[in-house]
Amino acid sequence: MCIDLTQMQLGETGTVKEIQGGQGFVRKLQSMGVRPDKKIT
Repeated sequence: MCIDLTQMQLGETGTVKEIQGGQGFVRKLQSMGVRPDKKIT
């Protein structure tokens, strides 16, 4: 099941499948370690 990051509840974990947005937004997320196939909590 795929959901937007904004739909995740506090305490849930997930895996980033893709990042959609402008070049600057994508770069900012990647600089914070948010990349495809990365587990987030």
